[in-house]
Amino acid sequence: MLKFISEYISKNFEVEIFEDLASIHHFNLDLDNENLPDAVVSFRNKIVTEVLICTPEYVFLFTS
Repeated sequence: MLKFISEYISKNFEVEIFEDLASIHHFNLDLDNENLPDAVVSFRNKIVTEVLICTPEYVFLFTS
């Protein structure tokens, strides 16, 4: 779905699909300090103004 959306809007927007979420730790305020992992810093630097998040549905319990 994200690839379709990115192709559809690529004439007007710069789109980058981040496919390395496994390298980013779960949100935890205790870990949000000056010693962030490089993957977290890189991801934060890529976010400019807008983000579209698309996640799969797991175990049919949570809708995406």
